[in-house]
Amino acid sequence: MDELADLCGFHQETLNNRLEPYGQTASEVIARIKQEEAERLLAKDNKSVGETAQRLGYADPTAFSRAFRKWTGVSPAAYKKSNRKD
Repeated sequence: MDELADLCGFHQETLNNRLEPYGQTASEVIARIKQEEAERLLAKDNKSVGETAQRLGYADPTAFSRAFRKWTGVSPAAYKKSNRKD
């Protein structure tokens, strides 16, 4: 989150204050971006769960799988299978 705030030229608290009128926090924005990228990588780029986890900055694929299930309600493997383009 510090990196995002730096990129925007704000302190973390200022960034969250600027996002507040939109009903979001910086952490929520980051999670949404990670979710969208994970979905894209799993469905369209045909990346493995481990490759996707690593690309998104997760040291442990299990932690990524838990986050993905929280975001979507399904496991990354199930999402990948259901969105496979044969």
